[in-house]
Amino acid sequence: MPESESGKKNWRKRLSGMAETIVRESGKPIRFARNEVSRAQLTFTWAAEEARRLGGELLPLDVAPQTQGYFGITRRFPLGVILGISPFNFPLNLVAHKIAPAIASGNAIILKPASQTPLTALKLGEILKDAGVPAGMVNIITTPGKNAEELVRDGRIKKLTFTGSAQVGWYLKSQAGKKRVTLELGGNAAAIVEPDRKLDSRSGASRRRSAHWRLPQEKYAGTNLTHQNQPLHEGSL
Repeated sequence: MPESESGKKNWRKRLSGMAETIVRESGKPIRFARNEVSRAQLTFTWAAEEARRLGGELLPLDVAPQTQGYFGITRRFPLGVILGISPFNFPLNLVAHKIAPAIASGNAIILKPASQTPLTALKLGEILKDAGVPAGMVNIITTPGKNAEELVRDGRIKKLTFTGSAQVGWYLKSQAGKKRVTLELGGNAAAIVEPDRKLDSRSGASRRRSAHWRLPQEKYAGTNLTHQNQPLHEGSL
């Protein structure tokens, strides 16, 4: 984020204007698009705060007599170039999840957005450039998903961070060699319906489905598995 107050204000204003881009590109309702923009702003704010800190540990070494009064210091250093691959369902915030931590930790990043929603990521790249992010720090490429494998294998890439399906994520990890890998994959988010739950139209399957979908986008952390007693089954459909 820019350091000056005027720079921060302009940054937030331009980022807020991206809600319409999300709507036009992905079809997401404007209310959800604005909420995503707010989440992305918060993601960059968190990353900016972390950039102020010197990561590491201070470890006492007084376990042996000859090291009494001594301390060991560990410090983290940037890895180098990171490859980030983001999905379609949150075309701004999940891109921010890749870019913001990379900038905060002093790493350059190559970001491959989803083929369905590249424009939101490209517009974010323009905003970051105008905000003063150094040239070459954030690189956004639009290429089909099938080309991601070649990028993952490139020896100049030091880390892969991927958000998407488990099948693709685990395959890319198998191609990453000794690179560090962070995977955020689809899972099974279960809900339990208690026997004393009074069911109505709002608490039935339609409501649980709404927790998993935000038309036309899939909510990756939404409920997709329900456990309940057999007598409740009919009333919940």
